[in-house]
Amino acid sequence: MIQTLRDLFIAKPQENEAQKTQKVRQAGVVLLLEVARSDFSEDPSERKHIETLLKSQYDLSDGDLRELISISDQGDTASIHPFTSLLNEHYQYDERVELLRQMWSVAYADGTLDKYEDHLIRKVADLLYVRHSDFIKTKLNEATKVSK
Repeated sequence: MIQTLRDLFIAKPQENEAQKTQKVRQAGVVLLLEVARSDFSEDPSERKHIETLLKSQYDLSDGDLRELISISDQGDTASIHPFTSLLNEHYQYDERVELLRQMWSVAYADGTLDKYEDHLIRKVADLLYVRHSDFIKTKLNEATKVSK
């Protein structure tokens, strides 16, 4: 299962732009799903929030959304490094900060922030080379939305 995911994210020379774009999307989805799973219980509100984020960000049909999540949801990831490396290659800084914001919004979707969710997002922020000030700003902005 893990090998299947790794194969999915290893670049192949004959890939076209659409395939590369799909891999980058899947890498982001994998990280969002990891946040939902990191507290060892995937709350339905977190899963629904991921679906809402993806539909609005990528303008996906229900079928395309299910397919993207299904492909990205194939087992637990042993390492997040292949995914963050791919995102670093293809995302500008603002896009990486936006992904971090989305990860915080998933973590807060169930109304609480678990220490494992916080740890994972902190680790991803470091691997995506997001400045600590932006890490804190996105965290506080999403926490404020929950408390309202």
